[in-house]
Amino acid sequence: ALVRVDPYRDAQGLDWRIVVVIPESELYGNLRQEAIGQLLVSLVAILVSGGVALVVVEFVIRHLDRLVRSSDAMADGDLSQSVEPGRIREMARLAESFNALAIRLRRSFATLRQRNRELGRMASQQRCSGGQPHDGTEQNAPSNRSHRHDP
Repeated sequence: ALVRVDPYRDAQGLDWRIVVVIPESELYGNLRQEAIGQLLVSLVAILVSGGVALVVVEFVIRHLDRLVRSSDAMADGDLSQSVEPGRIREMARLAESFNALAIRLRRSFATLRQRNRELGRMASQQRCSGGQPHDGTEQNAPSNRSHRHDP
């Protein structure tokens, strides 16, 4: 119970004490029920936000997993990999970068294969002509310079 005591004095000499008593049931009323209701609402909000977070994380992880599987396959030599851009802007940019990398790698390897075929043809032509270049010019002595081949 809430108890409040206030002194009361007047001009005629009254000296009283005014006591106000309010029972706890009236003072707090439905406070306990309201607190339980607020707690339940908070718990539901936490559970819902946790569920939404799990869905979002699963969505992002699914896209990342596809990208990882494609990059693993590319690392194993399968250059035909591509990744579908997702709806998340950052994931879409990452997928576009991955796809551009895959295209550049395919082009580079195709160029490299073409150059290897050309070098193979030139080497077989030199073997057939007795080590002399087929255009009749003399072959220079081999040098110690290293040649860099960019694909």
